[in-house]
Amino acid sequence: MGPKSYLKKSLNKELRSLKNETKELEGALCALERVDFLYANYLVHIKSGWADSGEKSIKKKFKGSLEDAIKEAEKTFRLKNDGKEIQADYFVKIKLGKTYYSLPNTYVERYIKR
Repeated sequence: MGPKSYLKKSLNKELRSLKNETKELEGALCALERVDFLYANYLVHIKSGWADSGEKSIKKKFKGSLEDAIKEAEKTFRLKNDGKEIQADYFVKIKLGKTYYSLPNTYVERYIKR
């Protein structure tokens, strides 16, 4: 295969991928217009700061409000770690269409109880 045919094949493959990604993002934008943040699908990941010492991190899916999603994840974290104080990083995503998208920590932090 010569360089021209190789590049053409490579560029067409990348174009197909970008078209699929564009469709996914357009679907997410449509879903964003309809989402009820008080009853949405969230994924909360609490990553333990003490994982090296055996403390467990958790990922929890929840349907409801962001505040309730975080409370539920914290409850699960405490149950898995014998009720210990939470010293961890929080990563929260919301489902829009078929994909989860990250929420900014500045928005999430107002619901975190340490």
